[in-house]
Amino acid sequence: ISYNQPKLCANATWDQTAITFATSTMVGTQPVGMFINTDNSVYVADHANGRIQVWLNGSTTLTGNYSGGLSVPSSVFVTDNGDVYVDNGNTNYRVDKWGWNSTSSVPAMYVCGQCSGLFVDINNMLYCAMSSYHQVVSKSLDTRLNVWNIVAGTGTAGSTPSTLNLPNGIFVDNNLNLYVADYSNNRIQKFASGQLNGTTIVTGAIILAGPTSV
Repeated sequence: ISYNQPKLCANATWDQTAITFATSTMVGTQPVGMFINTDNSVYVADHANGRIQVWLNGSTTLTGNYSGGLSVPSSVFVTDNGDVYVDNGNTNYRVDKWGWNSTSSVPAMYVCGQCSGLFVDINNMLYCAMSSYHQVVSKSLDTRLNVWNIVAGTGTAGSTPSTLNLPNGIFVDNNLNLYVADYSNNRIQKFASGQLNGTTIVTGAIILAGPTSV
């Protein structure tokens, strides 16, 4: 599993006393993306300062950062082997990858714009939610060819089962179902593996207003 899937007991409750380990002086005024990997390392996309800030192994002391050539990154994803994927689509039109212990990045995927959400699934597919293009695309990381497929959205804003409007955060489960925070439609859309028509997740009495992650 390429993401952190915490196992919580049935009677787990939130700790009522929080610990602040990062303020705006450390993560900027727009820390828009965050990822927690399987060893509880925290990665934050410091949008305003063009870098990813890192706290390793649950530490509350800043460990380091990934930077260099990044333009207002919006999202970050870390695989279980330590590869770090960062949105660099705003002006550079790509997703960058830092390998484990690497000090420099390589392009992992070329895109048309910013990736508001990134995800790597169990089949080593990299997903990017291109918000301004109202679609989610994916590319196999097992090939060097920059060929990606549209997996959700038509490229035109809409609120039908096949369209999205400013999609943001995404999540892919072990059955390869894709979940999309459909920001301007105030809904979470689920796209079954291989399907371009989504279904809206029922939230009951909870009314969503501009969801940005899932």
